[in-house]
Amino acid sequence: MDGGATKARVLVVDDEPQILLALEDLLSDAFTVVKSETPERALAVMHEDPNIAVVITDQRMPRMTGDELLSRMVDVSTVGIMVSGFADLPAVVRAINEGKVFAYVTKPWNPEDLRFKVSKGVEHFRLARQIAHERQLLADLMNSSPDGIYFKDQALEFQRANRAFAQVLGSQSPEDLIGRKLSDGLVSAELATSIEAEERALLSQGKPTLDVVREYRGPSGQSEWYSESKAPI
Repeated sequence: MDGGATKARVLVVDDEPQILLALEDLLSDAFTVVKSETPERALAVMHEDPNIAVVITDQRMPRMTGDELLSRMVDVSTVGIMVSGFADLPAVVRAINEGKVFAYVTKPWNPEDLRFKVSKGVEHFRLARQIAHERQLLADLMNSSPDGIYFKDQALEFQRANRAFAQVLGSQSPEDLIGRKLSDGLVSAELATSIEAEERALLSQGKPTLDVVREYRGPSGQSEWYSESKAPI
């Protein structure tokens, strides 16, 4: 690891202090290790520290199991790794199927394998954070534009739209449009048929852009004219 880079923060949770010390000794060269002897304290740490990249937890602990702890993590970017014995495998499998566990390690663990899985977990955390940041940048860019902007899939259902475009259609928010088509009652049937025919042709012919001037009727029934540019991507 680059000596100038900030170490990723890893939270280890186990009710046995000697296990916590062993994990800290194993991981502290590459990661900043935070320890907790109880699941309740671990949840408090995660709430207070938004930069916990990976949580390594034992499955069998008093009052709360490891899979219960991971299911209650607040930050969806944080990666969960469960340390378990073979008797706990049904719970591990269930947690993996529910998307709560990134990886699991059986006792006694292999040091190199555990370090490798933690490193992969940190990569996953950083990528998830990067994607979330880029999505927020896109949302901020779209909603700061006075022009209507939207994306549709090949079925012509809205995947994303900004506030300006939602207002054109008389919707309260862009989220109201997601998963819907114009022909789902968002505009008149005649207008929806015309627009969706144009867009199907645009997709099938692969033209770079489609520029049209079109009349929309606002929520109060008044006519408004808009210049539209569309492109397949």
